[in-house]
Amino acid sequence: LKGKWEQIRVPAVSIEEHWKSHFNDARCNVLKIDIEGSEMNFLRAETTFLARCDSLLVEWHKWKVNLDELESFLKDQHFRYVKTIEENEQMGTAFFERF
Repeated sequence: LKGKWEQIRVPAVSIEEHWKSHFNDARCNVLKIDIEGSEMNFLRAETTFLARCDSLLVEWHKWKVNLDELESFLKDQHFRYVKTIEENEQMGTAFFERF
């Protein structure tokens, strides 16, 4: 949860490239995103992969992004907000589907 964090660098992985190496051009029916405050970084970096996803379950962390920002970005990627599954003062989980 929110608190003191130490930034580190790790090798980057392209989800699109990794997916294609295992599943060719198959669609991703549901993508769950739970990456402790880096959800927008991931979404911005993986727009090509998002194009093959049918629905998303996203945990967002309020100290990094709010639901309106998340919804606006995903709308541009052709996803519509369906519902919030769970929410508290620090985070929430929402479901989006492709339109």
